[in-house]
Amino acid sequence: MNLLLILAFLFQLNGWVETVSYDGNFKVKAPGEMTHKQISKNTPVGELTYHSMFYGAEDEDDNALYMVSWVDYPEGSLHSDSIELVRDFLDATVETAVLNVDGELMYQSDERIEGYPGRYWRIDYNKGTAVIKTKAFIAGRRFYSLQVASRHTRNINRAVDQFFDSFHLLSAPQN
Repeated sequence: MNLLLILAFLFQLNGWVETVSYDGNFKVKAPGEMTHKQISKNTPVGELTYHSMFYGAEDEDDNALYMVSWVDYPEGSLHSDSIELVRDFLDATVETAVLNVDGELMYQSDERIEGYPGRYWRIDYNKGTAVIKTKAFIAGRRFYSLQVASRHTRNINRAVDQFFDSFHLLSAPQN
């Protein structure tokens, strides 16, 4: 019986779909095909185009949403080599994420992602019934964010790590 469970688990993980984004300079695997959306916004540093690749899961799945987002900042405004700038940027990003979902920050930790400075954090939101786990990092002038949204009762599952671990840059970023 255990062998059948292991085989079913492996089949589920191996059935994931790889998405390659040449514009985003990455590849990632999700449980289904991802959709691309982009919006442009005027900001204090100029017009920025925010890109998202996402997969919305079925109701019965552990995780409701898998998403990779990225945005390129103008030259000189953000660079992964500036330790203090990266720290301040990630601090503000986490704070904004908590406010955007009216949630509570449960934990955060600095880590290197694909060799670049980044952060991992978890926010509980929707009155404690949902969780967003995020890994974010800066590679050159580009900010990346990987997110998985889950039901609180199902937020510890292998699929979150599978998604995060499947993300890889295609090449070194251009500065």
